[in-house]
Amino acid sequence: MELTGNYKWLILLVILILAIFLALPFFTAEKGINKSEFEQILSSKQEIAIVMDIRQAPAGTSARQKIFQCGADLAGSTALVGKDMRIVSFEGDRCIFLQGTEVANISIAQCEKDTLAGRVRLEVAYGNNTTLFYPGRAKIFLNENYAGPCAALEVQ
Repeated sequence: MELTGNYKWLILLVILILAIFLALPFFTAEKGINKSEFEQILSSKQEIAIVMDIRQAPAGTSARQKIFQCGADLAGSTALVGKDMRIVSFEGDRCIFLQGTEVANISIAQCEKDTLAGRVRLEVAYGNNTTLFYPGRAKIFLNENYAGPCAALEVQ
């Protein structure tokens, strides 16, 4: 069976579209940096956010407590003294934080847009006990086996 010219173009177009979608993550992936570079960025910024993300942490395990403890350890870090710090928790599809004396409970999408925008982030989430650094954030992953304390950053 021989394909006509129109079918050949259609097949070529489908292959091209698939190739673009498969290659897209390589062009949009966030580029990692080293810890020293992140520490320099963090020390130069005034607005910081600590995000404790328990969405993937299994209920009934110590992982959630360890995520919150890590967030508290980071908030008490001498490296963050004097910074404009916003501390939030992601649970389900909600972002929970203290706004003045009231507890705010908004969507994560709204939180990303209004509350966290422009801040350097220290994100603590469930994962394999590792830390990844990017120009605008550090992603600290820990699980129930994490021994702590949360000392992923030792900024002077």
